[in-house]
Amino acid sequence: MLRAEKGGSYSVDVALNYYSQWLVNSCGVYTDEVWTNLWDSHGKPVFRYHHNMMYTIPRMLSLLKKHSKDVLFRDEFFELRKSRNRGIDIRTVRPILKFKDNAVDLRFQVGTRTNGVDKPIWPQDLLIEVVE
Repeated sequence: MLRAEKGGSYSVDVALNYYSQWLVNSCGVYTDEVWTNLWDSHGKPVFRYHHNMMYTIPRMLSLLKKHSKDVLFRDEFFELRKSRNRGIDIRTVRPILKFKDNAVDLRFQVGTRTNGVDKPIWPQDLLIEVVE
């Protein structure tokens, strides 16, 4: 309350586990039938506590491409974005939200680049490709 009355900023410390609990408690969970069907249809993968992201991500992507390619990796879900700084096009996920009558043009205006390209300052113009 003091911050609200005297000003200042708020911070919220939320762990992923708390978010997961909120999501389950608020939205519920899939039925055992749905989970079993999904697990069975993807080869019953099993991951252990010691498997890090470098282990799990390639394996999950491989499973998704093998078993769900026609559902998740359809061409209309992706677009090519120019990375002018790198001189290449990168295939990325399209924005998932569309506004009525295109009231908002939801897209990325600046391409990606590698670490160390930009100077460590905020530019006046946020649409420039490289901060010098």
